[in-house]
Amino acid sequence: MPAHEHHDPDTHRPSTDPHAPSADPRAAYRRAYDAAQPDPGRSVVRVDLEAGELDWGYAPGKSVRAWGYNGRVP
Repeated sequence: MPAHEHHDPDTHRPSTDPHAPSADPRAAYRRAYDAAQPDPGRSVVRVDLEAGELDWGYAPGKSVRAWGYNGRVP
């Protein structure tokens, strides 16, 4: 099986560590943000989510600790 090869988008050469943090994370975020454009006729909707643990009752008298968003299990 061929090795999976990652490329540095700025130099177009294979990266030595594809999972290393960017040398300039703010610039990398800005490039990704600017590239994320909605399809024509679509728009971006802001959604605020707060992740956290909660007790989830999944059946009468049965509950477990679970992770959810805004106090609910998705």
